[in-house]
Amino acid sequence: MSISTRLPRQSIYLEAECSKLELFYLQQPGGGDLQLYDNGAPVDTISTDGPLGPGYAQYQIHSVSEGPHRFELETLHSAPVRLFGWVTERNAA
Repeated sequence: MSISTRLPRQSIYLEAECSKLELFYLQQPGGGDLQLYDNGAPVDTISTDGPLGPGYAQYQIHSVSEGPHRFELETLHSAPVRLFGWVTERNAA
């Protein structure tokens, strides 16, 4: 499954209790930028621009607070972005 857009300010979110988030996307010439938010705070900007092929980004949660995180991705420009999916991992207690 994949989702794509060419519009700015399009967003999608995921709520999960985890210690790491991985994002898979299409890297492509002229690809747009994504802003990643964790519980409403901007934590990373991800560029999908580059040679055509699979793209990957990882975010390690540094918060010591337990509970769910709300991760949101938002497109920043009028440029193509295609997301393939995201994975969360939780450390064993």
